[in-house]
Amino acid sequence: RKKTSTTTELLNSAVAYDKDLIQYCPEGLSDARRDGYGLGFKGEAVFAGGYSKASETRRLLIESYDSSLTRKTLTDFSYEKEHASGYYPTATENYMVFPQYENSEAGAEIYDSSFTKLDSLVLGYPKRTKVSAASVDGYIIFGGGANSTGASLYADCKVYDKSLTLLSMGCALSIGRAPMGTAS
Repeated sequence: RKKTSTTTELLNSAVAYDKDLIQYCPEGLSDARRDGYGLGFKGEAVFAGGYSKASETRRLLIESYDSSLTRKTLTDFSYEKEHASGYYPTATENYMVFPQYENSEAGAEIYDSSFTKLDSLVLGYPKRTKVSAASVDGYIIFGGGANSTGASLYADCKVYDKSLTLLSMGCALSIGRAPMGTAS
C-alpha cells in the first residue's frame, strides 16, 4: 500500500530480491488488492484472494511467480478469500491448503504440487470462522476457530495425512482460540 496524505492507494506492483539483495521488479499482479494471502510453495511465491482496489469486492484470483519471476494465474478459488477474516493458508510438500467456510460447513481449497486445483476438502465442522491450518511432516492440521459472532471459540482439531485422508485420532488445543497464525 502507498499512503498519501489522506488516502491509501493500493498498488499491484511486485518486487523481488535475490540472495544478494539485488532488487527486481517483475510484471505486477493482475490487479491491486489488499488483505490477501501470501505463501511460498514449490519454489514459487503465491498471492491469493483479498479485496480489489476498484471496489470492496473480495477476489477469487490466485497468482504465482516462479524462479524466473514469470507471473501465472492459477484456477480461481471457488469462494472469495480475504486474509482479514483470519483464515491462514499452509503448504506441505505436495499441497497448498486454504481454509474457508461458506454456507454451513468449514472446508479447505487444495492445490497439488503441479498447481492444479483439486476438489475442496470438507472438514465436517459446523459453520465457523477463523479456522487455521498448519503442516508438519506432510500432515495437515486444522484447528481452532470461532462461531459466526466470535462469542464461542473452538479447541478441536482435525488431522489429515499425506494423502488428504482424515485420521481417526483426535487432537485438541489447550484452549479454544481464533484467529491463529500458522507455521509449517
